[in-house]
Amino acid sequence: MKKLPKVLVIMSTYNGEKFLKEQIDSILAQKDIDVYLHIFDDLSKDSTVEIAKEYEKKNKNVKVHINEKNKNFTYNFLDALFSFKDNQEYDYYAFADQDDFWLDTKLISAINKIKEVGKCTLYSANLKIVDQNLEYAGNNMMDTKYVNKHYDIICKNIVTGCTAVFDNDFKNLVTKHYPENIYLHDYWLALIANYTKDAHFVYDTCPDYILYRQHGTNLIGENKSYIKKAFKKKQKEKTTKHLIEVFVDLFGDVIKNEDALVFKKLSNLNKFKNKFVLFFKIKSNYSKIFKIKLLLNKY
Repeated sequence: MKKLPKVLVIMSTYNGEKFLKEQIDSILAQKDIDVYLHIFDDLSKDSTVEIAKEYEKKNKNVKVHINEKNKNFTYNFLDALFSFKDNQEYDYYAFADQDDFWLDTKLISAINKIKEVGKCTLYSANLKIVDQNLEYAGNNMMDTKYVNKHYDIICKNIVTGCTAVFDNDFKNLVTKHYPENIYLHDYWLALIANYTKDAHFVYDTCPDYILYRQHGTNLIGENKSYIKKAFKKKQKEKTTKHLIEVFVDLFGDVIKNEDALVFKKLSNLNKFKNKFVLFFKIKSNYSKIFKIKLLLNKY
């Protein structure tokens, strides 16, 4: 009998009772893999934990963890991943939000792409945007004709966390260094995958693996709710520049040779000369956005 790949899905929850059952059911229904779901709850005040524990009672592959203090979604995911730092039991890891719906080939499709690329790979994908009833909203997160350019990640985070799947080698690389005071765990993984030696990144433009549910209480996503606006305001001081500086500090010795100069200048944007060089050197699908941010000191 063919051995199925063991996949650990890390889910972050917070007051997610409304859509949680649909999401968990869709994860447990994944085809052609041996799936394990670990739910990390960030002190929910609704029935999220009770729902999750019901699944834990009925399924030996489901485990529920409750935080001692509120961490916010970035560090709920990161701390969960770091809790498996020395664990070599699983072949692949994936992140999951609490309110989406996964099509049953979501994980195996990602794994097949990773195998094509090689070891130490982060996979990310496009998304089909739906409303709270899972009805297609008529658009996707990215254009299906999108072609990833090397410096796209420097200009804009294109990795949506709930699409992230990676092998054990990449998990080992990520958990070598713990980043303090960063925002967006998926952006952090994207930097490591794209710009460190021996790591790889693959972006799948197919949107048909996740129904990315948008509703009034999404923290990250397409909605324009007051909660999202408040989140953005809170994160204003945590710029991309800061994320780059932490990345250079922790992974500077393994940044790809061809990218070393770029990151050296990105981590010191106080010098106009560095901005000038980057203005002309960075070629990306999002170069215009990047250049405007540089000029306005918003990077």
